[in-house]
Amino acid sequence: MVFNVEEIPEISEKDWRISITGEVEEPHFYSIEQLKQYFEPKKVNSNILCLRGVTIKGVWTGVDARELVDETNINEKASWVEVRAYSDYVEPVKLKDFVKEGVIIAYALNDKIIPVEQGGSLRLIVPQKYAYKSFKWLNELRLLFKRPFGFWEKKGYPFKDQ
Repeated sequence: MVFNVEEIPEISEKDWRISITGEVEEPHFYSIEQLKQYFEPKKVNSNILCLRGVTIKGVWTGVDARELVDETNINEKASWVEVRAYSDYVEPVKLKDFVKEGVIIAYALNDKIIPVEQGGSLRLIVPQKYAYKSFKWLNELRLLFKRPFGFWEKKGYPFKDQ
């Protein structure tokens, strides 16, 4: 069972891009090939637990989130990452949580391309949080001073940092 709150985007891996914008010295843009080429791959064994009871078990491979953020020379007052997906899903993550050990921008699951229904071609993996923070189809990281509203808050749910 796969739970999606948005339409699955139809973008090929070769056309996929991730941007790092907002309170940064200069925006950065990477293709998946560039992420693989410029950054040492990091593996994280993590079970993603969805609030609906679905668990995705496996070893995720990708780019260390801290290393990616460090490349951008962020404003020292930035304290939030507004994470955006190709599906228009948006979720805030505290910068201090985003750069913790084990948080990666994943491009592989169990040494294979992540299936699109599981968030391929890029998925944020935040092992310490519920699955809605490890969300699918990642394409932008916006560094911000203030907490933005996420997908669920815009629908009237209270903010929960889980």
